[in-house]
Parts: sequence; structure tokens; C-alpha cells
Amino acid sequence: MGYTILHSGHRNNKEAGVAIMLSKPASKALTKWTPINERIITAQFTGKNVKLTLVACYAPTNDADDVTKDSFFNTLQDVAKDIPSHDLICFAGDFNAKVGNDKS
Repeated sequence: MGYTILHSGHRNNKEAGVAIMLSKPASKALTKWTPINERIITAQFTGKNVKLTLVACYAPTNDADDVTKDSFFNTLQDVAKDIPSHDLICFAGDFNAKVGNDKS
């Protein structure tokens, strides 16, 4: 079975980016996809009775500087605001939570 991969990020060095892997049926339902930046990508699907917007992302860890974290969450909030209100929304990805009290 063939898959379609949607990628957002650097094309040359393959160091960063986020991707969505679609099956053939999912590819047929895809109506639009938007690479936002190396941490966020959106894909819109139309089904029989529903429209779905998938937001795939990975967040910077708490170790990242505040500017990087603020930029990511501000961009994510802007992306969420632009999703049509009638769409079902799914946020998926790695929000890089760290557990435990080890500060090192």
C-alpha cells in the first residue's frame, strides 16, 4: 500500500521538520495542506459528513529559550484561529513534556 508524506521543514539537511503520513484513502480525502514552519503543519480533510483539520506539531522543550517557546505557541494560536469554526480539529504531535523533578 502506498503512502503520501506531507512535510514541513528544511528540505536540504533533513534535521528538523514535522510530517504527516497518509494512507491512500486519507490522501483522497485531503483537500489542502499547509506547511507552517519546521514545527507545525496543517492538513484539511473532507469526509462524508465532516471536515477535519489536523494540526501536527512538536513543541520546544522547557530548556529552550523563552523567545523560541513564545514564538511556537503564538504561531500555534494563530493557526488555531484560522481554522474554520465548523471543522473538527485534531492537534497531534509531541509537546515535549518532561516529567520528574530533575532540573539537569
